[in-house]
Amino acid sequence: MKKLLLVIPLGAVIFTSCANTNKDIVLLNKRIWQIKKDIRKLKQEYRGIKSDLQELSSRTDNVSQIASQNSVEIEKLKLKINSLSSKRNYTSLPPVSTVASEPTTPNTTREEVMTLSDEELYRQALDAYRQQDFDRARRLFLELVEKYPYSKFYDNALFWVGQTYYREGKFDKAVEYFDRIINECDAGTAPDCNKMAMALLKKAYSLIYLGEKDKAREILDRIIREFPDSDAYDLAKRKLETLNY
Repeated sequence: MKKLLLVIPLGAVIFTSCANTNKDIVLLNKRIWQIKKDIRKLKQEYRGIKSDLQELSSRTDNVSQIASQNSVEIEKLKLKINSLSSKRNYTSLPPVSTVASEPTTPNTTREEVMTLSDEELYRQALDAYRQQDFDRARRLFLELVEKYPYSKFYDNALFWVGQTYYREGKFDKAVEYFDRIINECDAGTAPDCNKMAMALLKKAYSLIYLGEKDKAREILDRIIREFPDSDAYDLAKRKLETLNY
């Protein structure tokens, strides 16, 4: 009888233990199922965020492209204003005395007659760029750089040379010319540095296409630190956000 009494509680303990184990297993399965569900949800959210970032990056590139095109139009307008101003000043001059003089034999060569001013070279190069004739635009910009190293259009011309390569997808060559502006401005040897921030931005974009994202981040950080009032500032911030995700 005593043995029977001992067996009954022991059986009850075993049964209770099994029941508790089954409950634990059920709870664990529920937790695993919930974790898997949460992971699926997180993956969906990640894909959504990644898609949004890709769209943001694409929009940033489009904005940059539009900004570059607008920059061309602005440069053209500046040239037109300068031209009109020069004509107005010319027409306000007193008439030149018309005294007969001995005809002189011109001693200029055909090459000298055909030599264009830095402003005219810049104007023609911008026209070619706007028409997407990048080879001609590049040739004219480089001619300006070579013939007029102290021109106010010098750094602009270098920038647009880099931009022609950028538009053609030749990012290593684009970096080479953007670097020329950056290095000359850093050294204080460039006659003007109004394209410095945009040269940094386009160098960063080019490096991203070349797979050098860490270097691109450093450049974008520099733009944010040093050029808060530039057109490149907001574009750099947006691009940096997409890279840091």
